[in-house]
Amino acid sequence: NSGMDEMASNDTAFMEFHFMLANSVDLTLTLEDFPIANLLAWSIHDGGGNLIDSLDGYEKNTINIESNCLEEGCYIFKLYDVAGTAEGSFSLVDVLGDTLVAVNDLLDFTYTFCVSTTGVNERKAFNPPFSLFPNPTNGKLVIHFKSTVKSNVNLRVFSARGDVCIDRRVGSGELNSLELNLTGKASGLYFVQITDENGTYTKKFSLLR
Repeated sequence: NSGMDEMASNDTAFMEFHFMLANSVDLTLTLEDFPIANLLAWSIHDGGGNLIDSLDGYEKNTINIESNCLEEGCYIFKLYDVAGTAEGSFSLVDVLGDTLVAVNDLLDFTYTFCVSTTGVNERKAFNPPFSLFPNPTNGKLVIHFKSTVKSNVNLRVFSARGDVCIDRRVGSGELNSLELNLTGKASGLYFVQITDENGTYTKKFSLLR
């Protein structure tokens, strides 16, 4: 963390995490001059508290890539020091390069994220059949659907921490445009996920106060 804490030997470290909104989740840990990297540990639990994967015992000045194939759902990622005495700075970065979390406390960090499954019917993520306006927004968000979206549409909105804000069906009378009211939600990065008979699509937006 480039500063003093109760263990001066671990004051330089950098960790970067990449999560993909798909069933393949990649975790990249970049450890610089982190003398007690062997005490760094992480785990992933599903929504029911079942352990999916975990690992510890890293080496300093290394880049480590861990991959997991996860089913659709929300998961809890935990990063911690097995000795319970160290502190260090790290950031959590998504595949789009957006920093989701930047904190100085490595003692016991948890992060909830959601995964949507992919399949042969998934369209290119860079050409979703809807647009968002305005982005950033201060609470009101309008979704404009393209004509290719016709029926059996489900809408989900969730935060960068994986908290689901909205989860509902889109009515036939809303397939042109739909207004969402996020007034009262905390500022930050959010995702709109649309699922129809052709696939699942996700777009991000920022909520500013």
